[in-house]
Parts: sequence; structure tokens; C-alpha cells
Amino acid sequence: MTFPLYFALTGAEFRLCPQLPVHCGWLACHFSPYSTGITNIPQNLPKNSMLILDDSTPINGHDPQQIIAQISTLNIDSVLLDFQRPPTEESLDMARALTGLSCPVGVSESHAQSLSCPVFLSAPPLHIPLNTYIVPWQDREIWLEISLGQECVTIDEKGQRNQSWFVSDLPVFSSPTLACRYQTVLEERQVSFLFHRTKEDLSALLSLAQSLGITRAVGLYQELQ
Repeated sequence: MTFPLYFALTGAEFRLCPQLPVHCGWLACHFSPYSTGITNIPQNLPKNSMLILDDSTPINGHDPQQIIAQISTLNIDSVLLDFQRPPTEESLDMARALTGLSCPVGVSESHAQSLSCPVFLSAPPLHIPLNTYIVPWQDREIWLEISLGQECVTIDEKGQRNQSWFVSDLPVFSSPTLACRYQTVLEERQVSFLFHRTKEDLSALLSLAQSLGITRAVGLYQELQ
């Protein structure tokens, strides 16, 4: 089976893109602040498209059945519930109801615990191997966010901490296990590892994800194009 990477685009990016990716994700579909349904619903999406519904507008009295009816009219192959607010009884009920759609529905990990649907995991920290990162969800179908990113981890006598990224002209090494590049900064009382991921590393990350049984990946078009 082909391992699909969905490029998430805004409406403006859809209109301006000279050639749409094979798999598209429609960004910025929200719960309506004026009704009990959803808003910014796309029109005429290409096949193999994913609808991405976020909770930037809080769920407050919205009607799951109305939303299911709205989504059911769309030409999409899947739905991603990218809920980032802390779970509430209402948001958990909404996620549970929307997983009843006829197409596959992935749910962010904050809301997927009690559901049997695919779980959407945020992009793994660069210093953690993917096979370790997914262990808590290894019995579930996983959809994975991917990004380029950069990270600095410093270890000293007090333990490990993350710091702001800083520029270094030290040699760059490649880690197949982490699917990224890294640099090492040795100081008297600490060592820092500077991680970053290139577009070439993304191919390795996607291959690794597929080998681990992850079924889909989602990334921002503006970052990955």
C-alpha cells in the first residue's frame, strides 16, 4: 500500500498552488462562532483530500449531527480532528460522534485515549527515536505529523534541558536512527546537541514511519513544499 503524505494547505495556498500535491489537506476548518455547525468548508476539493478540523474556536453547543451532515457532502477521503485545547466532556463527545463518519477519522492524542479510531501524533522531538516515541500508541493505527524543525538539548550535572536554538559552525553528523542531523558542543560542565532535520531526512523519516506501521503522515505545505 502506498504511504500517503498529506500536505496541509490554506485556502489561499490551494488557489495559488500551480500544481496541487497528490494528497491534500484542507486547513483552517473551524467550529462556527455564529451557528452550531462548522465554517470555512472547502469547495471542489481534489480526490485524495483530507479535511482538517481544528478547535481554535472552542466547541460550545455545536451539533455533532449537523457537522456530520456538512462533512458527508464533501469529496474527501478522510478527516483529521486536530483538537489542541485541553479535553472537556463536550469536546470528547464531539470527537466520539465524528468518528462515526463513513470515512477514516484521525483524532489528536489528547482526545483519542478512549476511542478506537486512528490517533494523530504531533511531530516527534528530534532527539527521540520514532520507534520509542510511538510506544504508548503501538496498538493503535497512527497518523503522524512531520516537520523539519530544530532543537537543542543540553546535558549537565542538573540533568537534561531544552534550550533555544543557536548557530554553530561545528561538523554536522547524520543519525539514521533519528532521521536528522546533529552537532555536538562540548563545554567544561555540559554538552549540547543541536538537532535539525532537512528535507532529505524527511524521506528517511517517512520510510521509517512506514516500516513501523504508521499509515499516514501530515505536514504543512508552506514548510515542506
